[in-house]
Amino acid sequence: MPGILPELFARWFAARGWSPWPYQRAVLAAAQGGESDLLIAPASGGKTLAGFLPTLVDLAAEAHPDLHTLYVSPLKELAADIACNFECTFADIGMPITIAELSAIAIPPGNTSNGVCISGLTFAIRSRAPADLNRSPTSSTT
Repeated sequence: MPGILPELFARWFAARGWSPWPYQRAVLAAAQGGESDLLIAPASGGKTLAGFLPTLVDLAAEAHPDLHTLYVSPLKELAADIACNFECTFADIGMPITIAELSAIAIPPGNTSNGVCISGLTFAIRSRAPADLNRSPTSSTT
């Protein structure tokens, strides 16, 4: 059963000349059914949007002033790029959502079993309360 894509998101896809990939709908359907899913798709194939689509749909349906989604990336640049892309998406859709950087993580070489340096960024997604709407999209009270 394909995931039920709310009209708000169907319009957003259509405005860009896009339509959701079948696997994006499948991930949404799994989440809507309370199931887990594993997605393997080509580079630039919409995996990130597939992973976040259930979050976006849920936040569009109901405000969540507390932490809703936690994203952990092994690469700070990747997390920053994803956060920037989603802030634009939230603005395009008109969703009052904020992304807040929670922490940057750095593990110096030697602190891992293979000696590899890992740096990353963790960010959180939550609905903004009405009082938060005048703040910048990256500001956080948490």
